[in-house]
Amino acid sequence: EMLDKCLTSIQALSTYPNYQIICADNDTTDPKALEVMRRPGVERLPCPGKFNFSRVNNLAVTYSSGDYLVFLNNDIEVISPGWMEELLYYAEQPDAGAVGALLLFPNRTVQHAGIVLGFRGTADHVLRGHPADSDGYAGTQACAREVSAVTAACMMVRRETFLEAGGLDEHFFTAYQDVDFCLRLRSRGLRNIYAPRA
Repeated sequence: EMLDKCLTSIQALSTYPNYQIICADNDTTDPKALEVMRRPGVERLPCPGKFNFSRVNNLAVTYSSGDYLVFLNNDIEVISPGWMEELLYYAEQPDAGAVGALLLFPNRTVQHAGIVLGFRGTADHVLRGHPADSDGYAGTQACAREVSAVTAACMMVRRETFLEAGGLDEHFFTAYQDVDFCLRLRSRGLRNIYAPRA
């Protein structure tokens, strides 16, 4: 059900015309989910074995053909038609690393508006729980800004940059791979950017 909403929203709402959808499938057995991955415009990439978010996404990159990569979790539903253009606007800048979107919970409160180190432990999302229409502290929710990291639940990065940085570290199976990746980008002098209109 989540994957169907995700793919339907991408295909029905996205105004950017030239994209490729690869569903990295980690041993799906549900017949409905398998059917969803057979729809036109969707490529299913089997990724068998123990789940490793980093490995699955690194493998999907090798099968992709775009100059820009968007990592998107299956529970994301697009609500902003120009979301790809907004991410691309920042990702095209020569000093850009990873670019992340404003993500909302179903109750229209903020789930992600950038990641800060040392917040709630190792690192965490700022402004979590704020109303979607809030400007945030000193406009931090409403304005594009540089952040320590962005979540790979919805992250765009230039293919060349991704490969030069060595992709996602497969030591991080299910958590912090996005933070680690973004910090490696920062160590290369690149900026990670939160894009609130995506």
